Amino acid sequence: MSRKTKSNIIFKELGSLQEKVLFFLAENPENHKQGIQQGINHPAEQYGSVSKAVDALKNMGLIERAVGQD
Repeated sequence: MSRKTKSNIIFKELGSLQEKVLFFLAENPENHKQGIQQGINHPAEQYGSVSKAVDALKNMGLIERAVGQD
């Protein structure tokens, strides 16, 4: 039987775009939102969704900030 941990619960709450952003930042921590959007090959016209995903990850406490933001 698996044990529920805080990290397991948090990852179940993440959307697929948030997961892509989080994993991209794990390997490329010095990126800003536009760099993240380009790095995960997300369509430029959907930049707003990447921005919202980054903001949501910040609100969850999973990332501190994207470079060039705040």
